[in-house]
Amino acid sequence: MFRTAKGVSDARTGRSRGRALAIFVTFASAFGTTRAGHADGEPSTDPPGHHAHWDAGWTHSNPWDYALAGVSATTLIVEAIVLQPMRPPLRWTGPILFDAAVRSAVRTTNEGVRTTLEDVSWVLWGMQVAYPLLVDVPLVWAHGDYGLARDLFWQDAFVLTFSGAVDFGLRELVGRARPLVYDCLSRGGTNCLDSNESTRSFPGGHVLNSTAASVLTCTQHLYMDLYGGPWDGVACATTLASDLAIAVMRTVSDNHWATDQVAGMAIGGLIGWGMPYVMHFRNHQDPAHAKGDADASESPTVIAVPMPMYFEHGGGLEVAGIF
Repeated sequence: MFRTAKGVSDARTGRSRGRALAIFVTFASAFGTTRAGHADGEPSTDPPGHHAHWDAGWTHSNPWDYALAGVSATTLIVEAIVLQPMRPPLRWTGPILFDAAVRSAVRTTNEGVRTTLEDVSWVLWGMQVAYPLLVDVPLVWAHGDYGLARDLFWQDAFVLTFSGAVDFGLRELVGRARPLVYDCLSRGGTNCLDSNESTRSFPGGHVLNSTAASVLTCTQHLYMDLYGGPWDGVACATTLASDLAIAVMRTVSDNHWATDQVAGMAIGGLIGWGMPYVMHFRNHQDPAHAKGDADASESPTVIAVPMPMYFEHGGGLEVAGIF
C-alpha cells in the first residue's frame, strides 16, 4: 500500500507543542533582559531617548477592538471544534505555477529529516505566535506603561485570533491535497485521504499565522519604538527570518506546495500590518500637521488584498484593490 503523509500525527503534535513551549520559555527569558520604553513622556530609568512612541493621531484600543477580538476568538473556537475533526472535501489536487519545480528541487525524502523539520517548524511557530502577547505585553506592563500594554494586548488579540480564523476558513473552503496525498492519488492509491489534514494544504496554515504574528511584531516595534535604539529593528529582522525559515521547512518537509506558502505569507502579512494600521495607525500626525502646515498633505491609502480562488481542476490567487 502506498504510504501517505498525515501532516503531523497526534503524538508528534503533542511532542512538538511541548518542545515549542519549553524552548519559547527559554527564548522569552533571554529577551526579558530588554526593557520596553514609556510612552507619552512618563518617567523612565532607561537611557535618554529610549521612549516608546505614540503619535497624537493614532487611536487607542476601544470597543471596536474588544468586539472584533471577541468575534474572531469565538469564530476560531467554533472552527476548531466543528471543522478541525472533519476532513474538507477534495476540491484541488495538483500543482500549479512553480509548485512542481520547487518541490523537485528542495523536498527531502528522508523520514528522519522530515520529522525534524516538522518539529522545528512547530517550535518556531509557537515562538512567533506567542512573542507579541507573552513577551512584549508583559515587558511594557512591567515597565509601568499600562495604557500602551493594553493597546498592544488588544491589537495582538484581534490579529492573532483573526488570522487563525481566516486560516481555518480558507483551508476548509479550498480543500487542496497536500503534496504526498497528490503522489498517492497519482499512483492510484486507495487510502490516500486517511487524515483530516490531507486536504488542508492551501494556504499554508503555519506560515499564515506566523507571518501575521511576525508582521504584527514588526509593525508595533517600528511604529512605536518599543525597545529603543537598534533593538526594534533587530526584533523585526529576527522574527521575519524565523517566519521565512518556517515557510522553507514546511516546503522541504513536503507538507505544503510552494504556492501554499506564498499565499500564506501574503495573507498573513496583510493581516499583521493591515489590521493595526487601519484600526490604529493610519491617522498619522507628524509635526507639520500638528502645526497646521498648509503644505502637508495626507497620502492616499491603497490596500491590495490577495484572495484565494479555485476551480474544478486547480486554483490560484487574485488581487482585490481597496482605494
